[in-house]
Amino acid sequence: MKYRRLFTPGIVLAALPAVILAVWLGFSCALLLQSHRAVLGAKYIAEDVSGIIMRFTVYGTSDSTISARFWFYDRDGKEAGIIERSWNGWELFLEFIVAEFGDVHIVFPYKIYTNEISHRYGTDCLPRYDREDMPGIYDSSALDEQQRDAFRVLFRHVKTVLEFNLSPPQIKMNTIHLRNPQVGRIYAVYVDASGTVTVILE
Repeated sequence: MKYRRLFTPGIVLAALPAVILAVWLGFSCALLLQSHRAVLGAKYIAEDVSGIIMRFTVYGTSDSTISARFWFYDRDGKEAGIIERSWNGWELFLEFIVAEFGDVHIVFPYKIYTNEISHRYGTDCLPRYDREDMPGIYDSSALDEQQRDAFRVLFRHVKTVLEFNLSPPQIKMNTIHLRNPQVGRIYAVYVDASGTVTVILE
């Protein structure tokens, strides 16, 4: 008894564009829904999220390397993560993500790299303060669960955008270039409600 083939190579190839389009539409809809939830959740986040989110000190520099330690802090001033290592190069670049949702601007430390290491191979900061999708640098004992959930939705959206290398208008990058950082001094990274990032000596 002969059985008729339900799918021939020609049928599969003809259907492939439709399948790809369906997957792309599904992903786009999911991303739009995630973005919409982030915008709605932002209203539960206090507009004034200004403060120090990170400190760092440079241990030493040479003609070929720079060594430094970075501390991340939550809203209560408690340590939320650490990066300590040496990089090839002698100039530091600190890259930050600025997420704009309505009147709320949230800044996330993103990459650390140097004049000898490209952004692509820079040190990723996000995993150091990622607490099961809660950005530790904005955690606080004063937050209620609704506010924490809003931060989680927003942070998940930012990570999704980065994972798929997307460039939505509400996600911007801000890079600070430190050409001659002073060895042994403590630097603080301050962010304000407008999303501005300032590096100051303490």
